[in-house]
Amino acid sequence: LKNGAGTTTNNSLSYSVSVAAGTATVTLSGGTLAAADLQTLIDGISYSNSSQNPSTASNRVVTITSIQDSGGTANGGVDTAAPNIGSTVTLVAVNDAPVIANLDADNPSFVVGADSPVKLDAGDAATVTDVDHSNFGNSGFLLVSQSSSGSIATGDLSFDGTTVKAGDDGVVTSGERVTVNGTDIGAVTTIATADGTIRDLLKITFDNGAATPALVSTLLQNLSYTETLTNTAIGDRRFDISVYDGEESSSVATVTLTGAAAPTITSATYDWASGQLRVTG
Repeated sequence: LKNGAGTTTNNSLSYSVSVAAGTATVTLSGGTLAAADLQTLIDGISYSNSSQNPSTASNRVVTITSIQDSGGTANGGVDTAAPNIGSTVTLVAVNDAPVIANLDADNPSFVVGADSPVKLDAGDAATVTDVDHSNFGNSGFLLVSQSSSGSIATGDLSFDGTTVKAGDDGVVTSGERVTVNGTDIGAVTTIATADGTIRDLLKITFDNGAATPALVSTLLQNLSYTETLTNTAIGDRRFDISVYDGEESSSVATVTLTGAAAPTITSATYDWASGQLRVTG
């Protein structure tokens, strides 16, 4: 509630709201109501809260403090009563899962055996948001898994080694601390080289209060895949990525990397007259 005034849609009652020291006083006046209509009005009073992260430290108490009719006080009449009828509203926290945006269905490409890191975040910058968690330090984690839908990944996950580091570089090793822009956000608790069968490849556990959604977003933006084998199959590599906030996990974002064979040279001829090298592949 906030300070304001207006007229109700039904019955044309005037209302005013005054908020002071955490207490809102709502006054309804004017109009003509029979006793039954007034009863309906009181029975219809409800409470709602549009905040995604409201305080649950205390209950909300709604009290009808005064009712005045239009009969007046002539001849000893009494037109005002103070029923002080209260209703207590208890708010129960409901966790909202984190949300990963701008990552699901990204489709970067790479050359098999090129030994060159390719970022999984290929489109607009990936973001992580959570309306009721300012950080994921309460046992939250990032999980990157090999998709069960035909993935043939046989490489490694890494970071850029500058913005995001595992230890002192971008090579990820179990037990290393992960930093984003120089801020320690957690530890590598699972790391594996993809071999087409291992499911969970990378898990970073956020064990302090520094792992904010903004820093985890940067983490995702700098996550890369490298495949060094030259004799592996051509095709897609699929990864499922999710963020757990300590209570609930985000929906899975699936990234598909499309692998292509490195170009081959079958012959090369140099033309001395033109100074051109002709390559056939």
